[in-house]
Amino acid sequence: MPQVHDSSAWWCLENGALGIGEDHTQPEGRQLAIDLIDSGLVTHLFIELADAHYGGVLANAQQIATNGGTRQQIQAACPDGNLFVCPISLKQVITAALKIGVPVHLADHPIMASRSGDFQRRHNSILQTFRTVTNQPGPGAAQAVGPASVGCLFLWGGAHFEGGRALDIFIPGLPFIMMG
Repeated sequence: MPQVHDSSAWWCLENGALGIGEDHTQPEGRQLAIDLIDSGLVTHLFIELADAHYGGVLANAQQIATNGGTRQQIQAACPDGNLFVCPISLKQVITAALKIGVPVHLADHPIMASRSGDFQRRHNSILQTFRTVTNQPGPGAAQAVGPASVGCLFLWGGAHFEGGRALDIFIPGLPFIMMG
């Protein structure tokens, strides 16, 4: 599915997955993610961090949320591997999800930290995590639209939705919104 307007976000999540391509330094994409989480439409949040690097930190934050921790306690424990300055941190987005019980998946490949341009390897990692979460085993394409994918939200840098390396090539039919 092609790029869609942000006014279509709710419809997309009611019918399948949605990607948000953000500028890591601008708050609009992260605010939209928080708004969608708060609306109750998001069932799974996929974040541009590698589980190999931040999984233990996320597990700790999840435990705090499960035990009824405050928003401040959860946020203090959340991973925030973003090297960019943004008025809304990844910690805030992750906290919004954890606070209401939305599972967060750190789906990027560990190579993200050393060679951010290796989109094929990174996008294959995202695809495999998405397949696992939505119970869509390979081979073949995982369905971005359909019952298994309803409510899956991807928050990734906008470059991951551009050109011949776009994430929607790896997850065919993935609608996405480009923000800021």
